[in-house]
Amino acid sequence: MKIRLLFYITQNGSNIEYIKKFIFYLLNNIDIELFIVCDSKDQFSELKFIEGLDDKDFHLSLVRKNSLSKDEYWKILFNERNINAFLFFNGQMTVTRSKDLVKIYESIKNSNIKFYWINRLFLKDRYCIYDDIYFNNSKISQDYQNILQNNSILKDKLNIEKYINAYWKFKDDVHEQQFNSMHVNRNKSIFNLVRNFNFFKSKIKNISTKQIKLLSPFVLLLLPKKNHWFNEYANQEFLNFNKIINLTCSAAKKNNLNVIIKRHPRERGKPLSCGIDFNNVYTYEGDLSVSASKAELVVFTGTTSGLETLLLHKKVIQLGNHSALPVENSYELLHKVSNMNKYLSVFDKVLTDYNFDKLKLHALLKSIFENSYSLSADTEDKKIHINADRNLSHIPQIAKNMSIRLKEDFFKN
Repeated sequence: MKIRLLFYITQNGSNIEYIKKFIFYLLNNIDIELFIVCDSKDQFSELKFIEGLDDKDFHLSLVRKNSLSKDEYWKILFNERNINAFLFFNGQMTVTRSKDLVKIYESIKNSNIKFYWINRLFLKDRYCIYDDIYFNNSKISQDYQNILQNNSILKDKLNIEKYINAYWKFKDDVHEQQFNSMHVNRNKSIFNLVRNFNFFKSKIKNISTKQIKLLSPFVLLLLPKKNHWFNEYANQEFLNFNKIINLTCSAAKKNNLNVIIKRHPRERGKPLSCGIDFNNVYTYEGDLSVSASKAELVVFTGTTSGLETLLLHKKVIQLGNHSALPVENSYELLHKVSNMNKYLSVFDKVLTDYNFDKLKLHALLKSIFENSYSLSADTEDKKIHINADRNLSHIPQIAKNMSIRLKEDFFKN
């Protein structure tokens, strides 16, 4: 049997140079029939000429511009071509527009067609091949449960702790600094100078890094970008940030806690308000590690920062059924709130009754290390050296990993 793989390339967010190299190495690693669908005529023209693929099954087409709706188009295409598997990868493991991705997944999720999505993990230095649009990976989920059941984590504890320490050093010294420099440059714009006059000031006062170290106890609320692409389809119940802030303030007041709100770094400086009579609420724009390490409880929706705080052994509440954690049944580590009405009761329960289980975190990380891939150039010591660069030199290995996954899923017998 020859796998018939449909590879969809979006007009927005795709890096064609990376994708061309990926296609070349994928087709040289595994004998498949590859169908490529493009949104853009320019992409179509560039992909026509990939040197060294003359003898490969390589079919290229543009998305048809006709009376069919996009979801109808995908259903017909999958059937006409007898597609066995679908792949979404834009070369740099980002998503700019998710609408088509959701439609494609919805059209095949109840079929025998395999769905693959190559994207980064919540850990900035690793990537994964996901099984659906909700960041689930069946291999990680299965290994996580097996590790917990067999208690096979003891020998890896030291390396895992070394990785956690190295990760937070990278997070503070590299990742946060990138956003800091972006924020400084953005603040020089005329729009931001105008917005920062008193009339536009947030009703919630800002707290400094020095002040936060003296503030105790508090709950840390992490908010994503306002139009967060993942929340828009995965956690639609939690798109109203004002309601989230007010409910968090109510729950915190009941438990004698302050509230610190940390926004996505790209949203710094934008106004926030708290609609209820609660004075002990602040916004914070410093390093995540400073605020999270002192928090009694972390609450988040959408943003991967909430998952990163698990590495600080924090009690964490996720608003929404879906996050970037690649484990379906993760209630031991992540306390999910399925709708707004349940938020306050979950808040109280986690705050008072839950103690963080470090063993479960170690099991999660062990399963991730075994079933995902590092972006670190230092292959000898991935647990200590953290590197999150996504450059062209990674593409051959990404293609090889994808070919291995296809062989495992289709030819394991």
